[in-house]
Amino acid sequence: MKPQNSGSQLIIEGGTPLLIKVLWALTFIGASAFIVLFTWFTYPYNISHNPEHAASLYLAGIIWLNIVAGIVILLPITGWLLTRRHLPDMLEQLRQHAQLNEERSLPGHSV
Repeated sequence: MKPQNSGSQLIIEGGTPLLIKVLWALTFIGASAFIVLFTWFTYPYNISHNPEHAASLYLAGIIWLNIVAGIVILLPITGWLLTRRHLPDMLEQLRQHAQLNEERSLPGHSV
């Protein structure tokens, strides 16, 4: 909200900052890489010292990889979907409670 000579201007913007997106991508890559490397490097040890469980431990590593990757992907998608549905409702509530008069939007911004 910015004060102007003829009143106040309220700009509603959505979206996640680029830094958060980059950090989320690094989290996804880091978590996936850690699980893959851990599973990959412990497999020879498990074959040598624990052969009866080596295959199940390897499969457990693959399952953990899918679970962690799925959670890391689903969290931002869920947040995006929830925000997209609620933005029109929030704008309508602002219009009702603040008695806003709509003027033309700024270039690159839509109301």
